[in-house]
Amino acid sequence: MLGIIVDMTEDWIIFERMYDGQEHTPKLLQCSHTVCLHCLTRIAASQTRDTGSFRCPICRELINIPRGGVSALPPSFLVNQLLDLMSRQRRELSQAQEGVSSELNRLDAAKEACLEQVNTTFQQIQALMDQRKQEIVDNVNSLCAEKRRVLEEQHSLIECEKNKVEQECQGLQYQVEVRNITQRIEILSEKLDATTTLGEPRENSFLTCDFNLNDSLEQIQQHLSVLGKVRTSTTFPSLCSARLEGDIVAGIENCVTLTTVDYHGNGRKNGGDPVQAELLAVTADQTDQTFPLRVVDCDDGTYKIYFRATKAGRYGIKISVIDRPIKDNPLYFDVTEHNNPLCIYGSRGSGKDEFLQPVAVAIDERDQTVYVLDTGNSRVKVLSEQLEFLKHVTNEGLGKRDIQSNIICKGRYGGITVDSESKILVSRTEQKGRTYVQLLSLADNSLNQCIDSHDAKLKRPSGLATTNDHHVIVVDLGNNCIKKYRYW
Repeated sequence: MLGIIVDMTEDWIIFERMYDGQEHTPKLLQCSHTVCLHCLTRIAASQTRDTGSFRCPICRELINIPRGGVSALPPSFLVNQLLDLMSRQRRELSQAQEGVSSELNRLDAAKEACLEQVNTTFQQIQALMDQRKQEIVDNVNSLCAEKRRVLEEQHSLIECEKNKVEQECQGLQYQVEVRNITQRIEILSEKLDATTTLGEPRENSFLTCDFNLNDSLEQIQQHLSVLGKVRTSTTFPSLCSARLEGDIVAGIENCVTLTTVDYHGNGRKNGGDPVQAELLAVTADQTDQTFPLRVVDCDDGTYKIYFRATKAGRYGIKISVIDRPIKDNPLYFDVTEHNNPLCIYGSRGSGKDEFLQPVAVAIDERDQTVYVLDTGNSRVKVLSEQLEFLKHVTNEGLGKRDIQSNIICKGRYGGITVDSESKILVSRTEQKGRTYVQLLSLADNSLNQCIDSHDAKLKRPSGLATTNDHHVIVVDLGNNCIKKYRYW
């Protein structure tokens, strides 16, 4: 690649010296050859005389000079086009060189940052090791000093008793009376009995430092062997792509999947790349708004970028990997205010997949099993989390009765449920026939969203229940079915 750049640069320099677009402007002759204006001026001055023509310096064909002189000859559009092309290529190659140089500088900066981090980390480890070493040394000195104090006190006591005995023995040789000698012997015997307790050291000399009581050294070695990891990446950002998943609904958390590839276009198999993303509102009244985003590394070469657009409108998301933009960046999309069901289950009837006046629904928190009260058929329908039929529960207590008239009234709420995050969902039918599910919150008074089911209208919605992954299942009494929506 470098050789190509050098060759093209050298060719450009030669070509640029021949044609500079000013004094050496390329002119097209009638014979289709191209000669610069400066050369034509000299040739015409030496050959024309009174004939008003000159010969082409390449093919020797006779060229008539137009009324305005050689400068009036038409420009060589082909050569000018080539000049423009080579100028653009030179500009692009210069930009490429600047980009590579910038990346080299960033690589050097990243290396210095890594080395600084290595030094800082091992300085912290060394400080911890020095601290522990000093603690053990202090402990050794403290225990040794305590033992030494006891032994030295005993040693001093023995020396004191020894001096007393020597004083008692002095002058004993001059005693001649038996009574005095007997008294001295009794005194010495008592002192001897008292000193028997000093015959053995009151403290021992055992002092050792044992590092083999546990596997601390092995654990330190194991932890040091996995401490730190130098990571790099072969990701080529300009070939990476992003795609949206599903319809983008206002107020609902949506997801963009980023897929990374290397320079050869092969998909990456692991993660760890620094990914930055920014959501931009294109609609005029929202351009100053900021939106929080959450990037999740799937550790398989893909990344999930979660965001929540508060209002309907036109948006764009800018994504960069290793501080370089990906392909087709920014990614533009439209956000709708209409929240339609993800799936609809059931129709009017008494069959396996049918309902007759369903009014209530509940979800088992353990396995997300769905229970629908099908009053018209006197049964409870049991469905899986994916709204697939499992079984029917029947009982004498579920006798048929027409409760259609008192299930829901106009302008009234039909059902209510609260999820684990204190979000309230209610089904409502208004006087003008508008039906929807309203989302409120016990923790956030500003939250007030609407699930309008625009493309699959609700008809007298009643019972509802939420799942663990922010979905709500709504009983649509008027359509004899249940519908599942995302609500957060």
